[in-house]
Amino acid sequence: MSGMDKYRAMAVLLAALLPLSLWPEVPREVPAAALSRPGPAVLGTRQVRAPQAERFRVETLSRKQILALEELYGTDPPVPYQDLRLVRVVHRDFYGGENNGYLTVHHQVAEEIRDIFLELYQEGYPLQKIRPLEEYAGKDGASMSDNNSSAFCVRPVTGGTGYSRHSFGVAVDINPLMNPYVKGETVLPAEAAGYVQRGSVKPGMIVPGDACHQAFISRGWIWGGDWNSLKDYQHFEKPFSGGQP
Repeated sequence: MSGMDKYRAMAVLLAALLPLSLWPEVPREVPAAALSRPGPAVLGTRQVRAPQAERFRVETLSRKQILALEELYGTDPPVPYQDLRLVRVVHRDFYGGENNGYLTVHHQVAEEIRDIFLELYQEGYPLQKIRPLEEYAGKDGASMSDNNSSAFCVRPVTGGTGYSRHSFGVAVDINPLMNPYVKGETVLPAEAAGYVQRGSVKPGMIVPGDACHQAFISRGWIWGGDWNSLKDYQHFEKPFSGGQP
């Protein structure tokens, strides 16, 4: 037996005698499809999922995030960027999958938003996307056309000149393609015209008493679908008494 053969034989014998715990498992290859959506973390051959509530959290904006907002909206917003919070959530899509979501909101409603979206997740309520408006260059129209649910965006009230409640981080739009803004002949986004009539309820539509409606209304939020002069079915906002925001 050559010297190399003796070395290999000793290595095999040593591996058999040592406790298995000292030998790290070789992780299995993770399919690319599994990496495209959030799911259980892979440690070796075991899968570990964090407790449900821990996947929903509120974070202070980083300096990098604030600089991105300043570049997009300027340095004199209607609410200080330091008063905003990033809420990380997980949501179910229309195919049963799970995706990460991100909402920028005012600190006064951040914990509430986290709880609302945790409740929607637990109820299995479908939300196609939840991405910050920065990914759409701050263009609300592009976000709506992409059926993106969103919150903070510095912009005027639709059809008006004053700041929208989104500019203060106290308004959220849900599944805009299924829940359009309707005033007279105006439908926004235009692609949502097929959802103006609310009699035939389809997944993702908000109707009184459903899981989404209840999650917001039960916490004192106002639904744009209840307004008389127009209907903003995608829109929820939180009223405040005494000023800010």
